[in-house]
Amino acid sequence: MTTTKFETWLRDWLADTPDPIHRIETFEEAGMLTRDRGLVVHFEDGSEIQLTLVQSSRARNGRGLDTKPGEPTADDDDGSWEAAARINGIR
Repeated sequence: MTTTKFETWLRDWLADTPDPIHRIETFEEAGMLTRDRGLVVHFEDGSEIQLTLVQSSRARNGRGLDTKPGEPTADDDDGSWEAAARINGIR
């Protein structure tokens, strides 16, 4: 599982919890200047908690749960335009 997929799963799970959560945003949606993945959880009382997601190990097969052998993954992303092109099948 990648941090991006876990971020989506965690956001959906938190959204299904009862109050006191008011709003949930990804770091990107909140405009945070970071390359980290994570969520900002806003509560009804005005407080907020930031959850930073760090992948501490990769899948044993090196590909993740839903990729096929030889298929590029988000784990191949080193932040470069070339990596983005590989991942999106442009190159």
